[in-house]
Amino acid sequence: MANISVSHATDTLGVGDQIRDYENLESSNKLFQLRFFSPGQFNQRYLGILISNNVVVWVANPDKPISDISGVLKINQDGNLLLSDRSGTSIILNFEQPAMSNNTSATLLDSGNLILKSGGRIVWQSFDNPFDILLPGMKLGLFDLNTKWPHRRFLTSWVSPLVPSPGAFTLGVNPNNTKELLVWQRGVLYWRSGNWKGNGSSGFPNVDAILDISKTLNCSYFLNENESYFTCSMKESDIYDISGLRMDTSGEIYTVSLTRDVVSYAALSHCDTKGHRSKGCATPEPSNCKAGDMFNLKFGGLAFNDHWENNSLGISDCKEICRRKCSCNAYAPAFTDGRGCKFSIDTIHYYQEGREPFYIRNNGVSRVADTLGVGDQMRDYETLESSNKRFQLRFFNLGQFNERYLGIHLSNNVVVWVANPDKPISDTSGVLKINQDGNLLLSDQNGTSIILNFEQLAMSKNTSATLLDSGNLVLKSGGRIVWQSFDYPFDILLPGMKLGLFNLNTKRPQRRFLTSWVSQIVPSPGAFTLGVNPNNMKELLVWQRGVLYWRSGNWKGNGSSDFPNLDAILDISKTLNCSYFLNENESYFTCSMKESDIYDISGLRVHPSGEISTFSSTQDLLSFAALSHCDTEGHRSKGCATPVPSNCKAGDMFNLKIGGLAFNDYWENNTLGISDCKEICRRKCSCNAYAPAFSDGRGCKFSIDTIHYYQQGVEPFYIRNNTIGNNALDLTNVTTPNTSNNMSQTPNKPNNVPPNHPRKRQLWLIIGAPLASSIVFIAVFLFCYLRWKSNHFGGMIGNSNNGLNRGTQLLMNELSTSVAAIDEFSDAKMPELLCINVEDGILNML
Repeated sequence: MANISVSHATDTLGVGDQIRDYENLESSNKLFQLRFFSPGQFNQRYLGILISNNVVVWVANPDKPISDISGVLKINQDGNLLLSDRSGTSIILNFEQPAMSNNTSATLLDSGNLILKSGGRIVWQSFDNPFDILLPGMKLGLFDLNTKWPHRRFLTSWVSPLVPSPGAFTLGVNPNNTKELLVWQRGVLYWRSGNWKGNGSSGFPNVDAILDISKTLNCSYFLNENESYFTCSMKESDIYDISGLRMDTSGEIYTVSLTRDVVSYAALSHCDTKGHRSKGCATPEPSNCKAGDMFNLKFGGLAFNDHWENNSLGISDCKEICRRKCSCNAYAPAFTDGRGCKFSIDTIHYYQEGREPFYIRNNGVSRVADTLGVGDQMRDYETLESSNKRFQLRFFNLGQFNERYLGIHLSNNVVVWVANPDKPISDTSGVLKINQDGNLLLSDQNGTSIILNFEQLAMSKNTSATLLDSGNLVLKSGGRIVWQSFDYPFDILLPGMKLGLFNLNTKRPQRRFLTSWVSQIVPSPGAFTLGVNPNNMKELLVWQRGVLYWRSGNWKGNGSSDFPNLDAILDISKTLNCSYFLNENESYFTCSMKESDIYDISGLRVHPSGEISTFSSTQDLLSFAALSHCDTEGHRSKGCATPVPSNCKAGDMFNLKIGGLAFNDYWENNTLGISDCKEICRRKCSCNAYAPAFSDGRGCKFSIDTIHYYQQGVEPFYIRNNTIGNNALDLTNVTTPNTSNNMSQTPNKPNNVPPNHPRKRQLWLIIGAPLASSIVFIAVFLFCYLRWKSNHFGGMIGNSNNGLNRGTQLLMNELSTSVAAIDEFSDAKMPELLCINVEDGILNML
């Protein structure tokens, strides 16, 4: 029988069917996919089950990756599930439970379980072979203990975040007939939960539960002579929400909540954090090294003189090897995918050009300063560090090497503030210093110069800049704060920051709102803004390019649960005291930590997707929990604004797919993010699919009119729901159109259209409406600019080129004229608040 490719998305593989690298099985609820993927190197392809937001929950071949895109999954002539490639590699997934009949079928269930059935009987299932995530319905434990064939089902961490090969940590049950979970590191006890006492994560006494899984899961622990296992099930049947446990590469355990578009993590244990270890952590044997056993994350150029190119080693292995060898000063992964180890032995050698992350023994180098004085400077490879070691001010790049930013980081490498989001430095020549006038100057060898405090210039040359333990960078003169970073929040609201409108009764009203990044790895200003309602209401609002996207509802008290429209998985009132202040002159929301713990910071973040999450960060761990999500099909939070429908026959919803799709319209605009691409495509009915134009998530490319696929593609893209039957990848009549000459930012214009043709009338509408809007826009902009110039600059016009005007380029992009007014707005405040937004570089008519 000839092999038949699964060309339409289905949940079942029958005898004679096969899945090739660019195809997939999809559960009937559209939440899970079985497909090939490569999280790190392209020449290492894995077959796995992924939730629809691209999170891997199970891997079929963790220690046998396929080296190209020739992988095929099929049911062979014996009825077994066979994974093979053209190099001769073959793996029978169900080799421990071979089929007794060749009349079998494999189905991906709505639970995420891949089952092989024969005659209505389950022969094999993926749930019996968990990897790093325990999904509802899986069993974690020991089985068939009274037989000749006892077996275990434990979780195993990945070796690195980019490589799903088995790592150093294992999560399982205590084999000594006690209801307890244990974690081992390479066979050595690392953490224990304590004996189970009830339902939910709080039933384990040693769990530092930020997120109690008993809110979403019913959990049980079964123990008898033949088996001992822990299992959970969902409390409510919601196809868009799955919760479970994850064994992380660092050895920590997380609870994880997975929805179609949002992934939320919360740490249950952490044993590798200096001074902040969970209960139940095993005490490692001390090395007795004079320099101590603790290591700090640093960035710079460090010469390593001992390399262990072993792909089975992860970063935790590197630490343990270095910790035990007193002459080892620092360690780092040997390869870019996080595997292998390299060490600095005996003498430490630095070089200026480096910006590599590495871990250095606590006392290996002298203490880093928290203050920059007159005459001091901080170069690209240097840092300021808060006295509590919690925050660092340093240069970084997440995406392209030629875009360097200055930012404040938590010690676990999370960026919480960016100084130059729309003016990246093109090389490593960046320098921060206090100039001769006492101002904070960021400059490079190419002539770029930005005065960070240009709106509050120093009146004295005797100034200093200090990174406080709160993460606030302050410029002080004579004991007085001249300028502080907390007055300019970016995408994260830290404890002590104020989110709101200020000086409303003055000529210089101000706003402090959060702005999303344009993509996950580019901190330029993005599409979404989180702020307060300007209409004298205690309410948070989110705008997308100036259009109302979400509202929290009126504040009623303390904690996130007191905003009625928040789908709060993680209630910030557990860790934060929050308040909302409102009077004639100001309206703002702020929070402070309930307990003074230098290793725990909580706050709010607005994501590039427009969602709001709470986050909790410890020295080594970061936990997110979604508070709102408005772009999830069938699972929208309360408070989401209803977008104007496009009335396209194919609908307004898009699904994430992986494959090869030919795009024929490119918008190479670095200010556009994926949410902009969706909105542009949604409004144009001939647009079938979209994706970022660049690998860093910026720009847009579209598939207009006809869809063309090619077999070799493994690129993620978003396709309109009803564009093709069952959202399938139809590979018949494959063609690849020539797109080399179609690089405009508008679709191709029709040629030779008759004068009275409907398209001509549509063309007048297309041209006329934007023209009228543009005239209004220019008039308003000029009015606000002149008003701003008069009020803000006065005699300081000469310094304007040195100022950091956040988001100026957004005024000129395609979506800058997307203006909408929220309901119940006071006309009296419109001119002032409109001009506030022009000053910030974003025309949001609040």
